[in-house]
Amino acid sequence: MLQGETIRYIILGLAIFLGWLAGNGSVFLFNKLPGKWLTDYHETPLEEVIRPTRQRIASMPWKLVYSMFFMASGIWIAEKLWQSPLGPWSMVALLISYIITMWLLLLIGLADGKFGIIPDELVFVLALTAIGFAPYKESFLDPLYGALIGGGSMLILSLISKAITKKPALGMGDVKLFLAIGLIMGFQGTTSILVVTAISSAIGFSAGLLIGTLKRGDSAPLGPYIVGATYLVILFDGISEFIFGGL
Repeated sequence: MLQGETIRYIILGLAIFLGWLAGNGSVFLFNKLPGKWLTDYHETPLEEVIRPTRQRIASMPWKLVYSMFFMASGIWIAEKLWQSPLGPWSMVALLISYIITMWLLLLIGLADGKFGIIPDELVFVLALTAIGFAPYKESFLDPLYGALIGGGSMLILSLISKAITKKPALGMGDVKLFLAIGLIMGFQGTTSILVVTAISSAIGFSAGLLIGTLKRGDSAPLGPYIVGATYLVILFDGISEFIFGGL
C-alpha cells in the first residue's frame, strides 16, 4: 500500500503534468477553434474572408507562460486538497476538475478579449464540469443557487443597462458564463466572483479612460475580468470568507 507522502508526491506530479498539458493545449486548441465560434450568429467568420497568415496567439512565449501558470496553480490546489480530509481518489478527481475548469476559462477569456465573443460551445462544456464538483457540495441546491445569483444578477444588470443607455452594456454571453460559473462555484463562491469582477472591471475601465485607450460610451469585454475573478476565488478561497465574514 502506498504511504501518505508517496501519494502526495504522485498527486503533485499529476498536477504538474496536467498543468503542462493545459498550458500547451490552450494555445493549440485556441488556434484551432472553428471561426464560427468566434463570430456572432449569422455573421461570416473572418477566416472565410481573409485567410490568416499567423496564429491567433503565438506558440511562444504563450505555451511557456500558460504552462507555468497552470503548473503553479495545480501545485497550489494539490497542496490545499492534501490538507483537506478528502481521500486520495477524491483529491485526484477535484484536481482534474479544477484544471479543466481553469483551462476552459482561459479559452473563454481569450475569445472574449481578442474577438469580443464568449463561445456558447465552450460555456456549455464549462457548465458540464460542474458534475465533477457536485459530490463535494454541502447541498445539492448550492449549484442551483450559484447559477441563480450569477446568471440572474448579470441578466438584471443587462436589462437595466439596456433600458438606461438604449444599448446592451452586457451581452448574453456574460450571462451564460456566470450561469455556468454559478453551477461550479455555488452561491458563496459566485457571489465573491461577482464582487471581484465588479471591482476589477471598474478599475480596468477607469484606467482605460485615464490613459486614453477607452472613451466615454465605449464598451470593453467583461469576460477577461470574470475569468480573472474566478481564478482568484478558486486559488484563494479566503476571498469568499472575507467577503461573507463582513456581512
